[in-house]
Formats: sequence, structure tokens, C-alpha cells
Amino acid sequence: MPRKRQTSRSLAVLLIAGALSLALTASAAAVIYVYGNGFPSKQAFTEIKRAGGGGKNCGKRFREKANTMRVHVIGRRLCEFEPPVLGDSSQPNHVIYAKGTVLKKQNPKAVRKAAYLAVRARVGGGHHYQLQIRPKGKRFKLTRSPDSGAVSEAGTSDAINQLGRHNTLRLDVKGARVTALVNGEELASVVDPNPEAVNGRRVSFGLGSRKSTKREILGAFKRIRVGIAD
Repeated sequence: MPRKRQTSRSLAVLLIAGALSLALTASAAAVIYVYGNGFPSKQAFTEIKRAGGGGKNCGKRFREKANTMRVHVIGRRLCEFEPPVLGDSSQPNHVIYAKGTVLKKQNPKAVRKAAYLAVRARVGGGHHYQLQIRPKGKRFKLTRSPDSGAVSEAGTSDAINQLGRHNTLRLDVKGARVTALVNGEELASVVDPNPEAVNGRRVSFGLGSRKSTKREILGAFKRIRVGIAD
């Protein structure tokens, strides 16, 4: 039985060329994966750096027994991290893949609905494309910065797993097309009518909150991959 997906949409999204090498394929398009991190050691964990500020309101720690990167965030923000990958142009054809979870028992009920996981591509100078999912409510958003009414899609999907379960987010950006997937199922595929407005060579991922609160939200990431859309 097909899964349900409901959206409220206004058109499109983009990205263009990158480079590196190493192979493997994935569902929406062929992908050359150039970086992977399953946090097998403290050394691998330290390869991931925090992007931007946040101070004590944003942080990570290594969970050796679980081989995960535990993340905490306080306040209305995205606690964002970057793998050590840099595109060779301002509009790389990047794919960012992140397997993570918003923890359930460790998070108060009052903040669960606001918690989200996110991946970003073509990050730099305040620019990016972003896929955001909120497990509580099974909601998703695909957005662009700088903001554009022509590049926005949001809705719900049964493909999104609930709190406490892992979700695999994937954002593919190739040419003028951006494709968002969760757990292998496509959520949206859109084309940016003005891709030149977004320039950035990095990718990122993180845990965020849509609610201004002093309560800590906890999540964890199990695996990160970065690739080039072939």
C-alpha cells in the first residue's frame, strides 16, 4: 500500500558542479560518495566541526558504545555541523545524507513537536538549500536561503518515522534541480528558477528547534555521507 504524502507547494530548487571521487550508487540518481562517517572512533567524531555560533546552546559529544554523535540544542535555532568536504565551485552538485534521530524519552513532551532534523547543501555566506523534518507530526519542509516564494515545499509524509526512531535524510542538488528524500522515499523534487542567487561550497546537517525555550532538545546522528550527483 503506497505511503501518504500531502504538500502545500509553490515551485522549485537547484545546484550545479562539484568534484572528488569514490563510488557507490543510491536511489534517486547515481551518486559518487566522497566522504562517509559512521562514528566508529573518537578520531572520526572529531572530523565533524560545528558551523556557526550557539555557544553552550549548541554542542555535540561522542557516544562510544553506540557509535553515535549526540547533539543538544537550546532555543530557536539549528545546531549545525559540517563534514570536512568542500566543493570545487560555488554551485557544486552535492548530495548530503544523514541518518539521525530526535530522542523521545530524553526530551520533555513540551519540546518534542518543535524538534527537527535538517540537512543543507550549497552552504556559504548565508546561502543554502535545506530539507527539514519534524518526526512529531511527520512534517517536512524544503526551503532556500535567500528566501524565495518560488522555492518552497512543505507537507506531511508517512515515510517519516516517529520520535525515537532513525530517519535517513537525503538532499540531492544537481543542476537546477533539488530532490529531497527521507528513508529512501521522495518527498519533493523541484527546480530553482534563479539558482544563481544561491552560492555555497559546503554541506551541513544538524538538530534544531522551532520553539524559543530554555529546555534542552537531544538528538543523535548515526551516519553521515557526502556525495556528488552523477
